Amino acid sequence: MRHWFLLGNAGLAKLANVEFTLILVLVLVFAARALRWRDSWVLGLLFMGASPVLCWAAKTEYADFAMTAYFALGAMLIWRQFQHPRSDLALPAGLALGFAGACKYQGLVLAAAACAAFLLAAAVARMPRRQVLRTVGMLALGVLLVGAAWWLRSWINTGTPFYPFFAPAGSSEDVRGLFEVNKFYGPGRTLAAFLLIGYHIGSMTPYGFGDPFGFGFPLLLLQIAAGLALLGFVRSRRGFSPGLVFLTAVSGTYLIFWFWTGPVLRYLASILPLMAVLFLASLKELGVGRRLPVVLTLFCTVLAVQASLLTSTIRRFGFLPPVTLAQKDAVLAGSLPYYPAVRALNAARKPADRTYLLFASNAMYYVDGDSYGDWFGKYSFMWLAKNAESIESVVDKLRRERFRYVLVSHADAANVNPAFAAGSRILTLAASSRELPGARRIFSDGRYSVFQLPLLGKPAAEPVRL
Repeated sequence: MRHWFLLGNAGLAKLANVEFTLILVLVLVFAARALRWRDSWVLGLLFMGASPVLCWAAKTEYADFAMTAYFALGAMLIWRQFQHPRSDLALPAGLALGFAGACKYQGLVLAAAACAAFLLAAAVARMPRRQVLRTVGMLALGVLLVGAAWWLRSWINTGTPFYPFFAPAGSSEDVRGLFEVNKFYGPGRTLAAFLLIGYHIGSMTPYGFGDPFGFGFPLLLLQIAAGLALLGFVRSRRGFSPGLVFLTAVSGTYLIFWFWTGPVLRYLASILPLMAVLFLASLKELGVGRRLPVVLTLFCTVLAVQASLLTSTIRRFGFLPPVTLAQKDAVLAGSLPYYPAVRALNAARKPADRTYLLFASNAMYYVDGDSYGDWFGKYSFMWLAKNAESIESVVDKLRRERFRYVLVSHADAANVNPAFAAGSRILTLAASSRELPGARRIFSDGRYSVFQLPLLGKPAAEPVRL
């Protein structure tokens, strides 16, 4: 949002991802110096880049990449606190964690996990109680200074500052739907699946985890390296450093939360920087020579190049980045399957017209004016399907809410997640062979259709039972 307001251009606003990339590079440089292995930041960066889903997030406008950068910065500042107890970095760390929490609600979980992990590591370090209380207070203050306004807005609109967590009983069907659909992601919720999660996320189809690109094998590499390092600790009977306890605790806590609630791959990518630091720390503990780091660097380089090419928009769509507005329009039309429908919609609608996106929520980024329609939130698909007895009743509900146009994705309607069985009544509405009663079809290419609904006061057709 900052880049958007300052630059006023959607293309230039993408430069924010360059800023987040720079933060991640600096975090790894700092971590490498703290480990007294200065050149290892290159291996850490390639370790992260070996994850296709992180490469994809870095090339898009998802909030996950921003959350990853801010959380990595906050966690590293806390880690620094254990290495140099006299340094006073709690407030900056809290501010960084607050930015992470303001990006997405997963960031709130990360911030809470970081505070809890700090308390555990402080106990290991036998930190004075006064210093612990002061540090926790400054962390909380930093988090609240940044995120309080966002959470207050959520509290007003949803009844809880941490929606969908702690939502009032019966407050929304969206909450139930959200947690229901998450049950379909991942390899299952068993202890064996958890212990083998590095293998699963590296080998399973990415759509099994709710994303178009996989996680790769960074977590599996970390599990192997950390397991060997742990055996070394046990054999030598040496204690763990407080900083290492902190990094392990915060990563492990979030990994457990992620696995049991919603194992979507881009959510896990938020702790990839910490995984990279733990990977480097494990190699350092193992006392590897010069050859293994070189081999691992080459191996991660191959994986990182592959991940970058896999997620390349140039490779996927065959277009170079646009320079002029005309080129931008051509690139969007050739790369986004719904863009021709959006173009027809924008040409037909008036400034005050509202649009409902039926199984086409991604199109909201390019539809002019107000548009709604998603699995969650205001005017969700469940809202549309509730008490619907006919296609006409669905159309009437949209008309009562002043919707003038409906954009339908027929392909997405045919592949609806079974968790949303409550929305099955409106699937026939999106079938390519059906028409909306009283509506005029202004665009159709077999995959997408755009309908203009009749104005209030004008009769629709006879009811068509669902």
